[in-house]
Order: sequence, then structure tokens, then C-alpha cells
Amino acid sequence: MHSGYRCFVLALWAVLSGSLQVHAQCRFRGLGLLNGDSVASGVSADGRIVTGTANTEAFLWDAQSGMIGLGPLSNGGTFTFGNGISADGSTVVGTGDSVDGGRSFLWRGGSFTDLGDRPPQRSSAMAASANGSVIVGHHEGGRGRVAYRWTSAGFLDLGTLNRASSEARAVSPDGNVVVGYSDTSSRGEAFRWTEQEGMVDLGTLGGGYISEANAVSSDGTMVFGMSTLIFAEAFRWTAGRGMVGLGHLPGYVNSYAFACSSDGQVVAGKAAGPEVAIRWTQNSGFVDVKQLLQTHGATGLSGWTLRSVTGVSADGMTLVGTAYDPDGHSQAWIATCEIQTVSPSSFTVFRGNLESGGLDELSQRDARYLIVRNGATAIRSESPITIIFDAVTPIPDGFYFVIHVVNRVSITGLTQRIDAFDFVAQAYVNVDTRSAGTIDSLVDVRLPEPTRFVEPGTGAVSAQMRIKPAGPVFTSIWRSFVDEVQWSVAA
Repeated sequence: MHSGYRCFVLALWAVLSGSLQVHAQCRFRGLGLLNGDSVASGVSADGRIVTGTANTEAFLWDAQSGMIGLGPLSNGGTFTFGNGISADGSTVVGTGDSVDGGRSFLWRGGSFTDLGDRPPQRSSAMAASANGSVIVGHHEGGRGRVAYRWTSAGFLDLGTLNRASSEARAVSPDGNVVVGYSDTSSRGEAFRWTEQEGMVDLGTLGGGYISEANAVSSDGTMVFGMSTLIFAEAFRWTAGRGMVGLGHLPGYVNSYAFACSSDGQVVAGKAAGPEVAIRWTQNSGFVDVKQLLQTHGATGLSGWTLRSVTGVSADGMTLVGTAYDPDGHSQAWIATCEIQTVSPSSFTVFRGNLESGGLDELSQRDARYLIVRNGATAIRSESPITIIFDAVTPIPDGFYFVIHVVNRVSITGLTQRIDAFDFVAQAYVNVDTRSAGTIDSLVDVRLPEPTRFVEPGTGAVSAQMRIKPAGPVFTSIWRSFVDEVQWSVAA
């Protein structure tokens, strides 16, 4: 299984079950109807607060209070639509009617603020920055639709791509990057706007005639949406690679991206023909969200048809969207797949001398240590302490894979290296190198391409820690004190 200087022995699952710590499985729930059908449009960064529309009323939902209607605008309105929410959950933005027509609004602290406009135009607010200080959307009236960016100083029209209209769909957390699309009656293209560059055309996939940008990563460097030639395909755009298609759910020919995690590693939306909620990661491509949730322990999904994902939390663990419930109503929903943590099932002191401690000392950060003294080496390049840790993950195809190591050493002047076993390359690869400290310090390493580091079929994972002098040391005996080793994984 492993090549090189060691033989990897896979323990029986019955033995491993004692060391596998599963904090939570995936969970699913409908959010309710509130006097009529409901749809979700967004979720706060922490995945706890959802906004959307129930019948003709914007709502907020959290697990403690349930779904709460926000009511109409105060100036003669009859409806409000909740279109987006700030990352901190404090601000809902959307559209409401009034005696002056459709109006962009923000809701904060229990009350609406009409953002104002230029009558007789109508307007819609679609998204907000992290703290709600920047809002984006579009005006619509005699001049056609025009994307805007709003701050307390007022509206800034973003223009168009030499076309008839434009709409802003999303904004980065700092409010500096706006994405959307600009179109005519026959063609439309996604755009990315910044104050420095203005509105930049992102193009289309394969010479297509329509593209739309619907989501942006937290740093503004990745844009997600869909592009159409004959069929629709979700895309990811970066400055370096341009627009790249993300493919389709197997058996479907249309995919749409509506939302992403803060780092752009999780993308979600829908497949069409019929509608199915989908999620994309680099490892899995597009998967059916309902099947994903059921595979990882979610219950209560019988009779539900998950149609679309419209919001993703910052860490990618929480999805919200719209479905048909068992009674045939359109109902908003939320699903969360929490991180699961795995402790080592075995360890090997490949080089060095074990003085005390065992698996129990590695399972949590509690100032109980696995203590290893330096050993003899034949050549200078060898590490006097090399410890190998092995485990089995219950999620071999997860998108999130992090190694945690808490360690300290007894003297200064040592270098600590963490390696992960790459089952494709059949070798350990270095994932972190740093000076070893004399007080407990945590190393968190998130691995790219997680499936390379999980053995297909078994779920086996392996890591090694190597410690050696960075230069001359003035004592012949020194030690490593390992307090915790864990792998964190998520579906």
C-alpha cells in the first residue's frame, strides 16, 4: 500500500470504531410556509440565519425563532421580497412596493429603510456586503435596467457593456467587487465590476450567446454563474484562466451556479430538466444534494424534491434552497453537514525512542503528551524523531480535509515537518514546515485535492511528523511532546 521505508497495516474497522469521533452527521429541515409557499434566497456566513420570501413577504429564519415575516414597507406597500442577506446576518435586502412603485430596501434592527430612487423608476436590491454597508441591484425604468452599487452616500450606476441593460447579482464581502450581467434582447454576458477597472466583460463558454454571473468568492478573484450555447453550463471565472465550465450532474445537460463558499471551493445551484439541487467541489464535480445528504445521514427527506440551492455558508457546510415538500408546496429548506473529526487508530515511532504516552494522549488537546526522545541517525538528512500516524476517515470523498497537530519540543533550534501520504504519488509529501516551538503550538493544514490523501476503498489516511535540528544544537538529548493529532473531514 505504501511504498518506501515502511509497511502500512490497516486495522480492522471494529478496532477503529473506538477512535473514530463523529461530531455530527448531515441534517436537513424545511423552514416552513408562513401563509403560503416559501423560497430561500440567502444565508449568513455562519449558516445560522436565512432570508427569502414566504408568499409575498420577506422573512428571516433561525433555529430558535423559526420563520418570521418582516412585513410590508411603511409607505403604502403590500409586498416585500427578501433577495439577499449580509454575511453577518444583520441586514436583509430586497424589493418592496409602495405608492411610488417597486423600491429597493434594506431591513436592519427591526425596520425597513427605503433606499430611494429616481421616480418613475423601479428598483431591486439583490445582495449586500458583509456588514450591509454596500448594496447592489438594479434600477428599471425609462432608461432600461441599470446595475447599481449603493452606499450611505447614495446610488452609483455601474453602466452597461455597450448594451441595453445590466443587473448586479452579487458583491464581495468588502463591497469592492460587483458581479452580474449585461444584455440586449439577443445576447448577454457576465461582468465583474471594480472601481479601478469599471465593468469588465467575462465572455462566454465556447462562443455561447448568454452568460450570467451570480456569485463571487470573498476575495473577489473567482466568479461563478452560467453560460449558454445550446445548453446551460455552470462556470468559474478567474483572471488567470478565464471562464471554465464546471460540467453537469450526470444524466443532465443543464447546470446553473447560484452561490459559493467564501473560498470558492464549494459551488451550488441547480440542474434542469427536471430541476435538481446540486453542489460542486473539485473532488466530486456536481452531485445531487438530496443523495449527498441521505448518504451522510440526513433524515426527513422522504417526499421532498430539492429543486435548487440558492445560498451557501462561508465554510461551505450549510446549504439553503427551494424544494417541493411532501404536500406539493414550494418550501425553503436548510441542510448542514458538519465537520467530522478522526483521531489516529495507530502510530509508529519510526525513528526515536518512545518514553511515554499512547493513542489516548493524541485524541484531544489536554496537556497529556505522547513523549518521544531523539534517536540515532545514520546520515545528516535523517530526522532524529519521525512519528507516523494512521487512521481511517468515514468520508473518503470529502471536499474538506485538514490535518491538525499540536506539538512542542524541549529545546530551541529544531525544525518540524508535517507530511501527508499521497496515494496517487505513493509517497509522503511535505505539507507544512516551520520552526518547532517550546510551547504547545497548533498546526492546521488544509490539503488541496483531498482525495489524493485518502486511500480508495479503505478510507485510510496517514501523516508523519519529522523533527530535526535546523543547525548545531548543544545538547545530545531532546524531546517532542505531541498533545493532539486529528484529521477533520466533511462531505
